[in-house]
Amino acid sequence: MAGVLMLLMGLIWSGQDGKMSSYAAMVLACATSQWLLTREQQV
Repeated sequence: MAGVLMLLMGLIWSGQDGKMSSYAAMVLACATSQWLLTREQQV
């Protein structure tokens, strides 16, 4: 879900799909959400 939202925000922000900054933001959002979810399960 985080990845889809970040790609949509990148599309709105830059006006076109496929920008490297959109993909970088998507990777960061996905990694952060996975880290938070696994951290909550370990505690």
